[in-house]
Amino acid sequence: LLAAIGSGRYQEYKDDGAADTREFWHEVQSCAFAVGRGPNRLMHWSVPESQGHDDLLLSAALCGALDDLDLRPRIAIGRAP
Repeated sequence: LLAAIGSGRYQEYKDDGAADTREFWHEVQSCAFAVGRGPNRLMHWSVPESQGHDDLLLSAALCGALDDLDLRPRIAIGRAP
């Protein structure tokens, strides 16, 4: 997600005062992360349960995963048994 934001491939609305927009930016501000010690140094992030949910933030992160998908139309070809 950070790479998509940094390159401009992902952009989010400014806080326009709408309830869902305010909730999204609250989740962004409340997000906490930790980086593991192993060789992969995986990053784990979430909104602490005491501060709400991370549903909207997770949805934004999943948009970044779309970059890795081949979204070209596919045609299924059956095979005779």
